[in-house]
Amino acid sequence: MIKKYNFLAYYFNTYWFTPVEIWLSKDHLEVFVPERDEPILSCESEDFSKMQYISVSHFGGTDCEYFLDCPCEIDS
Repeated sequence: MIKKYNFLAYYFNTYWFTPVEIWLSKDHLEVFVPERDEPILSCESEDFSKMQYISVSHFGGTDCEYFLDCPCEIDS
């Protein structure tokens, strides 16, 4: 019998991992988090077409402690 075990499911358990939804186009970026209808970040920039990565991290115990890392200057 083959034991089925999803290795990534262990790390992406919602207890340790907060999923975010990232909407990215050539000139617009929006970041959504669970249980919020409005994006935590919404901005426009011509540099988004050159962006190679985006990282959103959540620290602490409140829903407002999200940090964004990307190679563009974002004024919010």
